[in-house]
Formats: sequence, structure tokens, C-alpha cells
Amino acid sequence: MVVTRLSFQGGLMDITIATEVAAALAPALPYLLKGTEEAAKEAGKKLGSAVWEKGVKLWELLRPKVEGNPSASKALDRIVKEPERKGAQIAFQVELEDILLAEPQLLAQLAELLKSAGDTQAFHASNIGDGAIAQGAGAVAASKNSVSVGGDEHGNITLGKNGD
Repeated sequence: MVVTRLSFQGGLMDITIATEVAAALAPALPYLLKGTEEAAKEAGKKLGSAVWEKGVKLWELLRPKVEGNPSASKALDRIVKEPERKGAQIAFQVELEDILLAEPQLLAQLAELLKSAGDTQAFHASNIGDGAIAQGAGAVAASKNSVSVGGDEHGNITLGKNGD
């Protein structure tokens, strides 16, 4: 997570807005950059309407700043081509930080937008074979032939078929 100190009206305030914005935009960027109605429909289906709408609103605010900045545009190209690559994510976050440090009003707008949108994080996963998947806050995964208990268990737990 990229955290920066920002001087804001005489005080210091921790911001993680660049990280949150990058994470919220990443799944929507390929569709946002296509800019077609067909891409918007596909994104709404794939990402869910709340995630898509949040991405659209964030991009409306950021697009002129990112596209008007050569290094931010380059970082944008990288994150669209390789959204899972950590280096691309960090580079985009750093560019967003630089933009937000220079634009405190934009920072405030984005913070308010993120706050009002709430948690719209979407999860996508597939599991082939004997693996386990856990996603989101408080998620727990149990591997093959195991059990995860979220509290006290009183009684018997049987794995497999009875009598094995």
C-alpha cells in the first residue's frame, strides 16, 4: 500500500486515496478506455453495476489529469496491459499520488466519492482441483479434507463418508 503524508489546511493527513483509487479503477480501466456503449454493458455484467459506476465516476474526475501527464499516461498503459503486475500497480499509484499532491481539491473530491460509494469491491475466482479460495474481509479457506470453524465446536465433525 502506498501511503503519503499530505499537508492539508495546516495539518497532516495520511492519504491512501491513490491506492484506493487505483484498486477501484483497475478492473474498470480496460472498459473505460474503450469508451463504447458495448464495453460499458460488458463491464456492468462482468464487474457488477456498483463497481462499474464507481469506476466511471472516478475516471471522470481523473481522466484529464492522467491523460495530460505523460508519465501518468505511461503508467496507465502499463496497468491496463498487465493489471495483475505489482510493478504496474505501484507505478500507477505513485503517479496518482503525484497528481493528488498537486491537486488537493481533486483529492477531497475523490475521498468524498470513495466514501459515498462505500465498499463496492468485487471478487472473481475459479478453483480447479483440490484448492481453496477465500476472499474479502474475514474470509477463511480450508484445504481438502479439512474444516474451518469460526467459533467453538461442540460435538462431532465427520469428514468423508460415515464409517470410513
